[in-house]
Amino acid sequence: MMSSLTLPQPEAPTVSHSSSKSSLSEPPPLLERLVSHFLVAKRALASTGQVWRANEIVTTARASIEANAIFRAKNTFLRQSLHQQLDALRAVQYGIEQVGQDAQSDLKTTVAAVDAAHTRLQGTLASLRDTVVAPSLQPLETPHKTLHSFVDEAPISDLSNGIRRNIDNYKDASATLSDTLESFATSLDYIEGHLPSSSVVNGHSHLHEMDEDPDSLIPHLYRSLETHATEMAESLQSLVKHYDLCVTALKHTEGGGEAARQAAEAQNKTARTEAEDGQASPTVSVGSLHIDAPPSPMTDEERQEMVQVLDSDAAEVDDVVSEIGEHSAAMEQKLGQITHHVESLETEHASLRQGLKLMANICAETPGYVTASGEFLAQWEEEKSSIREKMDELDGLSEFYEGFLRAYDGLILEVARRKKVKEKMLRIAREAKSKIQKLYQDDVEEREAFRADHGEYLPSDIWPGLVATPSRLEIRAVDDDEGSIPELSKDTIELAIRRTRRSF
Repeated sequence: MMSSLTLPQPEAPTVSHSSSKSSLSEPPPLLERLVSHFLVAKRALASTGQVWRANEIVTTARASIEANAIFRAKNTFLRQSLHQQLDALRAVQYGIEQVGQDAQSDLKTTVAAVDAAHTRLQGTLASLRDTVVAPSLQPLETPHKTLHSFVDEAPISDLSNGIRRNIDNYKDASATLSDTLESFATSLDYIEGHLPSSSVVNGHSHLHEMDEDPDSLIPHLYRSLETHATEMAESLQSLVKHYDLCVTALKHTEGGGEAARQAAEAQNKTARTEAEDGQASPTVSVGSLHIDAPPSPMTDEERQEMVQVLDSDAAEVDDVVSEIGEHSAAMEQKLGQITHHVESLETEHASLRQGLKLMANICAETPGYVTASGEFLAQWEEEKSSIREKMDELDGLSEFYEGFLRAYDGLILEVARRKKVKEKMLRIAREAKSKIQKLYQDDVEEREAFRADHGEYLPSDIWPGLVATPSRLEIRAVDDDEGSIPELSKDTIELAIRRTRRSF
């Protein structure tokens, strides 16, 4: 820092006549050096504009900090509200998805039950196809038949086709629900994709390049701006003091004012020429040297000390000016960061408000999605009820045809039983007939022997039945059902017995 910041302004001591003469005889090299110091000091005062700009930057930054706080609060509230609403809508979406998933799971269970019923029925029908009706049970010249020949498959086809229609209806309803759900999900994804998160997270702010939170960086940047501004003001103050000291030195130097004026005119002429060529160079005014107030008296010793201070400070002027420029550039850069960050918050706020409008539209459409879900569920319950009714009918047909198969086996066993009973009856009848015939023959012989022994002694009218022949008894079938009980092969009967045992 220039020494003029700490050098006190010399007081005005009483100056002797000899000291005035010494001032008039100052050698030209010193005058040239003082004029050079003055011109450099005067040009350095152009930094005043940068200091004024620093004050504007601090004022602008303060307003930006206030805007930052406002937008931060607004954006945080809007973002939380939108995300809460989005979570609620996601819950509705999940509920609708769950309805579809539950219905799909229910369909799989129902289809599995239908498949089981269908498999059972087809197995029964296969058994009927494999079971050949014993030819002896059918009239002569009857074509070859199986038990399946007595089955009417039209009801089975009707039930199967009906179940397919029910499943197709479910698939159509499920596709409609999927389209509805996809539209709902697309809307939510669109909103979620267009909801801005924190600008720092998205990298829209230059502050993203730093590792700290913007809420703590913004005040830090503002305090840094204040520090820069203070240091610039202090540096400018040192330049002003240096300039004032240059003016004082020239006033205490013979020909100082005129030499400064000529040098300033030459420099201004050069500046105008450069300006015409498109190059900007500052002009210098020497008005401060023409103030009517006379210079304060100064001793040779004080003047010598003043010149030494000027020479020392003059070497630092360019550095001080450079430091002011660096401070100014740093402030512009930091203000740009703050401004850009606030602008990103403002953009984020606009996006959030747009997201709020989109959310309102989706919320208005949500009841329609919920209604569509309810309609799908009602239709599925209707289709499921219809499928279960048809499945019960399939089970009923399976039970009926299984009963048919068992009844046929029972019929085979019944025919075998009847055949066995009839054969037993015929055997008994034959035995009885043989015994009766023998008794009849014995009776005839006994009667002939009686008549031979006693007939000539007994009058014929003593008993009319004396000469009568024995009564004849005849054993015969009352109903001729010889053809009603067919002959069954042993294999047919044994197969029926095995099937009957398996069924138990």
